Amino acid sequence: MGVPTSHGDIVVAVVGWGVFKIGKAGVGYALRYLRGAKSADEVARALKGAPGIKEWNPTSKELAELGESMGENGELRETFEALTRKRPVVNFASDLNEHLRLRDFSVPRKRGIGGAHNLDEFMKHSSEVNILRTESHPSVSGVKKIYYQMPALDHAGVPSGAWKAQIFEKTVYDPGVISDARFVEMGRQAAQNAKDVGGKLSREWLGKSDDGVEFRGYLNENGEVRSFFPESW
Repeated sequence: MGVPTSHGDIVVAVVGWGVFKIGKAGVGYALRYLRGAKSADEVARALKGAPGIKEWNPTSKELAELGESMGENGELRETFEALTRKRPVVNFASDLNEHLRLRDFSVPRKRGIGGAHNLDEFMKHSSEVNILRTESHPSVSGVKKIYYQMPALDHAGVPSGAWKAQIFEKTVYDPGVISDARFVEMGRQAAQNAKDVGGKLSREWLGKSDDGVEFRGYLNENGEVRSFFPESW
């Protein structure tokens, strides 16, 4: 419906594709509609031309200042940016953060270690794999690629003591250098960039974060972004 947030002496409400700058005199009027309206369009129609309320087309500077005022709430900030810029909104899986940080045991062993892009989390399971080597990203401090093998299994499904010939790759981030929140934010930016450029996201997509780091990501069966990581280098 809408995202009201404070910005200095005004309240900004994002409603559908409309952005409204609401003076103090119009706050009570606006909130009545934000709370009771049945649709975003209904709210937008009601707010247009109301006393103390006007539509707002923010400049990049104003948008940046508003984004800062929203603090660490990345999802709120991204929703606002997408609406104000009329950008197509990207849908993210509800378990995205957990999949990126923790090991995803739903991923079959034949595909290697699922999830666990957090280096500390991956290393918790390092005794299960044979790490061959690691490579640091040439321009992003804290990002590494781990090359590893999974154990071969005997007919009973028990590790045979040998390693499979296939070499897996896992791109990880060191949480001591890049926080979980920062890594997620970069990937979300890349997903938005991919959709902005292509108009839609394919099941496997490439996009760049705001600071130019290229990410590869994947959608789940519902068309939601469920995984991403810096692209190979």
